[in-house]
Amino acid sequence: MTGNVTAVTVQESQTPHSKAPVLERLRARGSGLSATNERIAQVVRDDPSGVVGMTVSDLASASRTSVGSVVRFCQELGFKGFQELKLRLAGDVSTRGPKLEHSVGMPGRVLLETAAALNEAVSALDSAAFARAEGILAEARQVLVAGIGTSAPVAADAAYRLQLAGLATIHHADAHAQDVAAALLQPGDACLTVSHTGQTQETLAITATAREAGAHTIGLCSFAHSPLTQQCDEVLVAGSAETGYRLEAMTSRFVHLAVVDALYVALSERDPQRAETAQQRSLAAVARHRL
Repeated sequence: MTGNVTAVTVQESQTPHSKAPVLERLRARGSGLSATNERIAQVVRDDPSGVVGMTVSDLASASRTSVGSVVRFCQELGFKGFQELKLRLAGDVSTRGPKLEHSVGMPGRVLLETAAALNEAVSALDSAAFARAEGILAEARQVLVAGIGTSAPVAADAAYRLQLAGLATIHHADAHAQDVAAALLQPGDACLTVSHTGQTQETLAITATAREAGAHTIGLCSFAHSPLTQQCDEVLVAGSAETGYRLEAMTSRFVHLAVVDALYVALSERDPQRAETAQQRSLAAVARHRL
């Protein structure tokens, strides 16, 4: 939808009483931090427990910045100052689970990391932005669901789930077909774009085309500051701190799928009769393919 962009993200909607953990706020900022703030953030990421015991001058020294820079860094994360960040960080440290042991084996470690990412998403996802996105989808004449690369399977699942909630959805595997579908949208339609990084050129092109057509745009991504967030009317930020051996979105994929499921449940509860009709028809169609 053309007009002012309301890119509501985890950070931008936070108040000092937000439940989002400090490390999750930093993760969602992605590459949006300045060089100075990145040095401060790296110290916090590397030793959150140690930062709890620091003074503002200690953190400034450890990050090779200044006291003023540390204070501004805290305020950008939604805190009044360093003391409030420390209090929140202390609470985060005390509630963090034990470090993953090698004794659980590789399958156990991956599953535990995925579970931790889903747990963090509970407090990180902006409920107000989610409600607005739900409203847009519920009122849309039709919904185009777009996604490229590792986000393509999530987009396909989202299109299927929204169909089961009774929404008229459009989804194509081919990027060019998605762009054409976006060009054919009209005011009153919506485009839900799924992207881990929010930086894929094809994804950005499809979303821009949908906006030019007058459709509402919703983004589901892992980082609060990305080119995609600047193009969407509403943004749902949910992801994970991908571990070192993961070259593409892995854990974040499960978080995005969980958000899709949450949208499906919310839309089904919003209009249960529409959802029930769609589900009954889908069951009847699937039954014909079973022995």
